[in-house]
Amino acid sequence: MKIRRIIHLLVGLSIALIACGPDKNEGVIALAADGIDDGKELSVSLGCTHAEEPDLATAIIDDGVAKFRFVAEGPRMYYIKVKDFAGWLKVMADQGDRVKVKATAEKQLNRDGTFYYTFSNVVVKGSATHQEYEKRNLDLSRLNNIYPHYQNKYEDVLKAMSKATSQAQRDSVLATKRGKEMTAAEKEFFETVKRINQQCYLENRDSWWGPLLMLDNMNFLSQDARDIYEQFSDRAKQSFYGKIAHDLLYPETESE
Repeated sequence: MKIRRIIHLLVGLSIALIACGPDKNEGVIALAADGIDDGKELSVSLGCTHAEEPDLATAIIDDGVAKFRFVAEGPRMYYIKVKDFAGWLKVMADQGDRVKVKATAEKQLNRDGTFYYTFSNVVVKGSATHQEYEKRNLDLSRLNNIYPHYQNKYEDVLKAMSKATSQAQRDSVLATKRGKEMTAAEKEFFETVKRINQQCYLENRDSWWGPLLMLDNMNFLSQDARDIYEQFSDRAKQSFYGKIAHDLLYPETESE
């Protein structure tokens, strides 16, 4: 009888330990952020859907740290936001991930008088999916070098444009030799952006990464996006982000 009781006790203890153990479907993100006051409420929601997504979890920042627990359904992009403010921090995570994020937040003022947050010095650990995202998105990081170079080269024109108080004055600035040079450089810049973006999406055409990267980097899915989407594999099209891209590109077929 004693042996049977011990066996029952051990079985019960094992069940209790399993129940208290980490949920394989749970995602956990711990954010350590400089620049956000303690007591602020933050939220995490799905990202790259081009829709207003509900909060998956909220947390109050305490001693510079906010911790989120939520149900994860697969590799997803998540947006961390300061409640009631624009701007977000992007983090990718998968089921069962325990992600630690460090970042510097800065509260900035819009022209309309509203505030938003920007995030820099971001370091993400504990998410293989996020590391893969940074690797696959590497070509797009070249744009971070191209645009500042463009801004520095035509700083005089940009300053003159900012001081202009009418469209006529702005047109006058752009009509100068330097203004025309900047206009041509701007056109070349956007063509470069388009080319680099398309190369990145199509290099990932065979998996869900293609649609994800397209949704991540396009604010609006145009006819060009349709042309890219049609080059994705069936596997990519049937993925979570592939289906979102399809419904955005072909809204007339959503109800079919």
